[in-house]
Amino acid sequence: MVNLNGIWDFAFFRDKALEEIEYEKVEFTGVMNVPGCFEEFTSYHRGTAVYHRTFELEKEELRPVLRVEGAGQRVRFFVDGKMVEFLPLPYSVLESPLEKLDAGKHEIIALVDNRFDPEKLKLVRPDFDYYSYGGFFDGISLLFRTSPCSLDRVKITTEDFEKGIVGLEFIFSGVVPETAEVQYAFDDEEEFHSVTVPAGGGEKLFCHVPNCKLWSPETPFLHTLKVKFNGNTLRETFGVRTVAVKGKKLLLNGKELFLKGFNRHNSCAVSGAAVPAEIMLLDLKHLKDMGCNFVRGAHYKQSRTFLELCDRMGILVWEESYGWQYRPKEFQDPSFCFLVKEQTQMMIQEDFNHPCIIFWAFMNEFYSGTFEGRKMAEELSALIRREDPSRLVTFACSHIKADICCDLCDVIAFNTYPGWNETAMEEPVKLLQENLEDITAFFREKYPEKPLMVGEMGLCAEYGRRDPYGAQWTEEFQAEFYSAVARWVLASPEYCGLTFWQLNDAKSYCRKGAPVRVKPFGMNLAGVYDVYRCPKLAAAAVGELFKGTGDGFRLEE
Repeated sequence: MVNLNGIWDFAFFRDKALEEIEYEKVEFTGVMNVPGCFEEFTSYHRGTAVYHRTFELEKEELRPVLRVEGAGQRVRFFVDGKMVEFLPLPYSVLESPLEKLDAGKHEIIALVDNRFDPEKLKLVRPDFDYYSYGGFFDGISLLFRTSPCSLDRVKITTEDFEKGIVGLEFIFSGVVPETAEVQYAFDDEEEFHSVTVPAGGGEKLFCHVPNCKLWSPETPFLHTLKVKFNGNTLRETFGVRTVAVKGKKLLLNGKELFLKGFNRHNSCAVSGAAVPAEIMLLDLKHLKDMGCNFVRGAHYKQSRTFLELCDRMGILVWEESYGWQYRPKEFQDPSFCFLVKEQTQMMIQEDFNHPCIIFWAFMNEFYSGTFEGRKMAEELSALIRREDPSRLVTFACSHIKADICCDLCDVIAFNTYPGWNETAMEEPVKLLQENLEDITAFFREKYPEKPLMVGEMGLCAEYGRRDPYGAQWTEEFQAEFYSAVARWVLASPEYCGLTFWQLNDAKSYCRKGAPVRVKPFGMNLAGVYDVYRCPKLAAAAVGELFKGTGDGFRLEE
């Protein structure tokens, strides 16, 4: 592998599409880091950034693969003058096989277009309530397949958690034979087991994990699988655990589970969506400190580093493919529908082995009360269950009374904002109680035995703005409201989880307003920590209640 992270030559062309750039004539007047988002260096203007660097290979590589771990928004590469085009899938892991590369020096140029273009960038709109960054979020690398047939991944599924039985599905590429001989070992096993497996995929090898220990938030134990094939050794990290539903209950390893957590955007003040591992770790520490066991990755694929940290720290994860309030007109576009399904499938295939992930989800707050939305949701839920029947399917529903899609979910999750989005303000605590009672009754009449959780609920506060009266936008106002939400949901036997909106303040659209609430300074200020990770009063208020659930489900009297 060649790691292409680091300092690249850089130039920016404001309001220019990547198709307009003659990359051979670009004069590079600056530098830019990869990973990194370039908005801070372009005064948040939109256009096309051009990156350039060289790299050297010690020997000829017959099967190189260019790998991009998350980019925004559209990218195109030229490797030694030969174009590499990727689908416009922000935040996705993108891979493309290249032609043979000789030993010696090579040139790579990347064009990154972060403009809103409804014809070329189908999945992103300028009115999304989170900022659409330009740049490379998690890095670029060259991978090398060293033989005509290579073992790329092993999908690992827990088949029987009590007996420590897992299923292994081997994924090969290149010139793939009908069968292949591999050798495998778990953890510290010195002796490898030889076995012949089908190489075409779709069939599992069932194995017992020696000295098996279960993965859970309390004991996040990770096992390692090592597989030898064609002179190379592949390593996969995994956890032995199951997730299921039984009536209104959510079960992890057969035991009832209550989810306590927050929504989180992968965003920070200076580096945008290219969040350093240290900041990710701090976010997870804050969750742990508040007594949380769960985080919702809003509203796109999460980075490998973040998921690895959740695996290690025992934080359960809801991961969803890209989207925000998609509309019927968008569902009528075949190109849009293809990209949504492609991105969802790619997300599952990339992140399958992370034990922290318990939900696959899609299209946050889409128009789920429409026939167009229903058709898309049917296709996505079926796709997810084909790719991974071991996890749960859901989406965040905001069109609650109009919804015709929640029957497709294993767990119903809804987003609601009483006390914040109303034009006629009443006492917010009174509003939230009436709102939750009404929503609970509605869903229980339609789905009396499905698990129910709050996907989003919250309101905004400006860090440092304090007022004994508790006026809107103050920390006191937010803390009072979040405490009331937590007390109500944690006391109700109808719920299996609560995720507040949101963990940290995050950049939103910068120069647009909203019908009821604006985004001050281009920020969504609903975090219980600000964009620099400073705590607001609500963090301690929620933490006291989450940690007060003595049995893990309900508040102690």
